[in-house]
Amino acid sequence: MLDLQAGANEAVVFFKGDLVDKEVRYAEFEAVLDGFAGVPAYSGKVVKAVYLQINRHLVIQAAVFFTLPFAEDGQVESTWNIPLQHLADHGLTGPDLGDGTIRLACRSSCPVVWYKDKLWDPEMGANSTFDLLVEAVKRNRLGLIEERSPAVRVTPAAPVQAQPQVNVPPSSPVAPEAPTGPRFNRKYRRRLEGLKQKHRLELSTLAERLKRRVDSTEASYVERLRAKDESLQELKSRLAKARRNELKLKEALDGYENKFNKIRERYEETLRKGSSEYAAEVAVLREQFQVELADKTKAQAEELNERIAMREAELHYRDEQIAKLRDELTLTKKELQSLMKNDSGQILQRMTDTGITFVAYHPGIEHLVLVPAEITAYVNDPIAFVSQRCGVPIEHYREWLMHYRLPVCRFKDADGQVCGQPIDKVMKPLYFRHGESDRCREHLGGGI
Repeated sequence: MLDLQAGANEAVVFFKGDLVDKEVRYAEFEAVLDGFAGVPAYSGKVVKAVYLQINRHLVIQAAVFFTLPFAEDGQVESTWNIPLQHLADHGLTGPDLGDGTIRLACRSSCPVVWYKDKLWDPEMGANSTFDLLVEAVKRNRLGLIEERSPAVRVTPAAPVQAQPQVNVPPSSPVAPEAPTGPRFNRKYRRRLEGLKQKHRLELSTLAERLKRRVDSTEASYVERLRAKDESLQELKSRLAKARRNELKLKEALDGYENKFNKIRERYEETLRKGSSEYAAEVAVLREQFQVELADKTKAQAEELNERIAMREAELHYRDEQIAKLRDELTLTKKELQSLMKNDSGQILQRMTDTGITFVAYHPGIEHLVLVPAEITAYVNDPIAFVSQRCGVPIEHYREWLMHYRLPVCRFKDADGQVCGQPIDKVMKPLYFRHGESDRCREHLGGGI
């Protein structure tokens, strides 16, 4: 166990880029977390920091690499809540920094999976992050409690070496081979184990960076595909609209041609008879047709105006109802927030301060850590909350959830029968594409 006295051997080191920027004792860091002191230099930034547990010989025993978000006023954001001491006590095996392997918690080596995204990985190349931490601890600018190693105080024990004056059998020259004994083997086995852990950490760090790069590339690719799909959908919609307009115009043109042909045939028949009686009849019919056409046009215009006025009145009444409902909704939200702030919010905050973490599990996002300010939104509509966290619309998330729970081909034929062929499951909603991810190879890109 680590020997600590009043937090004297706990420290927090802040980084700026790849260099050490600031060192504080853990008690000072707690004052920053409690809001008694701010750090204006870090206003509006997310700072990399390392929590260290150090023994009496100024050797690092445990390290937690975490990120710390600051608000615009230089105070730590209230949503930040990472149990540093718990992670340090249960950390995984790290490299050897002088006294055996350390306990380590970082992004690629995290004992509690849902805190992984709030941690970061150290640099493992030349002039690594661990080298900078060891140098900072050795400088001891914080005045940590230091106890010299017993090996340093044993230097006056040289007279003990005078024992060769005792009669020793000739076989005593075997003594120089003592370094090959158990202590020698333990020492180098420990160094070998430290080197193994260091290389394992370096490999896991590189793997985590590669995974983040692949995820970033996949997200960019998905975003480009989404933009392409939206553009293609818009073009298809415009084409369908143009085709519908074309059909309507063609039908109207055919109707006008039929009417024109009938009227022309009637006139031709009248002219063929050549009778003045027919000519007068044609004039009367033409005049009657024009009057009837004008009356019908006027009646239709009045009817349409009345319908428009009724629709406008309905829209006005609906707008008033919507405005009233919005006011009631705003008032209800304010009352709910007031209740949460005056009662339940304090209870949730006290529960969080005592170390209780609210974690929910949903497909596509796994462990979802909730802060007190997010619990109300989550309880009101968990699906909308989770879909927003996943970065997809709620309809997209529901479609993916159906596919996730039953990964089968959902192609429907002309009779409405579903294919139902088992397919590969898409594990993340961001990578799910309706019409492609829920189709087998035979029906890929076709039908409903």
